[in-house]
Amino acid sequence: MQRIHFANLKRNKFLGVLILVSALLALAFVFELISFENPKWNKYFLALAYLSNAIFISQMFWYKNYVQWSKRGILIKVKSWSSKNLKFEDITAIALENDILKITRHGDMEVFDMNHIVAEDRNKLFQIIQEHTKLVLK
Repeated sequence: MQRIHFANLKRNKFLGVLILVSALLALAFVFELISFENPKWNKYFLALAYLSNAIFISQMFWYKNYVQWSKRGILIKVKSWSSKNLKFEDITAIALENDILKITRHGDMEVFDMNHIVAEDRNKLFQIIQEHTKLVLK
């Protein structure tokens, strides 16, 4: 049985600070607001800023099973290279039956086969979706 790596964007302050610092560094060194005597240092710091952004963006590809969410939506990647990005406000119904997660949104149904996932992680994913859609569904 495999585990799912969960990443809550709201609670992960380290990644938020990393993105902010790298964006500020990129702006500072692209427009040469900070300059060193040796112009190679500018290039090194600019490369460091881009590298840190690339690390954040590539995080999804490190794990075979990955779920990332915020207050607006969720990104689910289970047993594939591609992922599904869903807005919580679009979800109309969810069901977890026989290790299959079914998410209905405006008539379309997304189906995720979860038979290789630990039961604890399946339930956690279901609870995350249920908690965030409860605000929209009444």
